[in-house]
Amino acid sequence: MLGGRAWGDAVRVPFLVDIEVHARFLLALPLLIMAELVVHQRMRPVARQFLERGLIPERSRARFDAAVASAVRLRNSVAAEVLLIAFVYLVGILCLASADHQP
Repeated sequence: MLGGRAWGDAVRVPFLVDIEVHARFLLALPLLIMAELVVHQRMRPVARQFLERGLIPERSRARFDAAVASAVRLRNSVAAEVLLIAFVYLVGILCLASADHQP
């Protein structure tokens, strides 16, 4: 918005009137949400398959269970999501700032 890309004459198609960008977003967002649900539902049976097929030796079972529990905690972590969002915004801002300085 500060660079005049949201509306105005700074670019050929300003962001706020770019229908293609908004249509892609409206298609992609529900797909990403559905994908998260599908992955969430299928991860527990996949982890169970490791045990049923004997891929995890009994001596490593405690480490496997701890790794699965740790992954579940990280997946459900609000702090991890906030850090990822902050990272994405930081990278986006840095990319936009470097694009402004290039001829």
